[in-house]
Amino acid sequence: YRPLSDAINELVYGCLREQQGASDEAETANILDAGCGEGYYAGRLQHYLSAQQAPVSCWSIGIDISKEAVRMAAKRYKDALFVVANLKERLVLVDEAIDVLLNIFAPRNAAEFARVIAPKGLLLVVIPGPSHLLQLRSKLKLLSIEENKQQHVVGQFAGWFELVNARSIAYELHLRRDEIGQAVMMTPNYWHLSDEMRKAMEVMEEIGTEAEFVCMAFRRK
Repeated sequence: YRPLSDAINELVYGCLREQQGASDEAETANILDAGCGEGYYAGRLQHYLSAQQAPVSCWSIGIDISKEAVRMAAKRYKDALFVVANLKERLVLVDEAIDVLLNIFAPRNAAEFARVIAPKGLLLVVIPGPSHLLQLRSKLKLLSIEENKQQHVVGQFAGWFELVNARSIAYELHLRRDEIGQAVMMTPNYWHLSDEMRKAMEVMEEIGTEAEFVCMAFRRK
């Protein structure tokens, strides 16, 4: 999902620069990837921010419930810290420690996110759009995307955050057999696969489908 990662990088950098305004001071940011998986998005964001003409120096931490994913993230991105933890519980961070929090296809804990994000800090939430993997979901009879999911997410954070930006990102995907399994594993369907679904997935050689995401940027009140 590199196009999504690129869009996240640009959106975060733009929000940080907008917040800094005309200041000439070197900018720093503490970044939390809540539900980091193998660290792909936080790792690319940290590299992107440090490589800009007006660079942002970052300290990054990733949290995920999967020990294997955290192990792989720590091996790949040695400049960041990764922790095995449950996002539904109290986060292992002090109050107002985070400037940018990424929440990409992961569980949301609005109260804890609000606690650890600094005033005026940025929360970036990414959810699948209505057409995400539509052809693949239809072929394998996978779970549908929750109706009005974007409005539901905005409502979750309304007491603590202000929505400042929302954009949709869509592009075509051509998935080969191994990539089909990877795509399904990144969705809630992975936990609900029947034997019939698994067999259908194993015999699929390739499929064309659409990737669609909604990126929402919130500012801490």
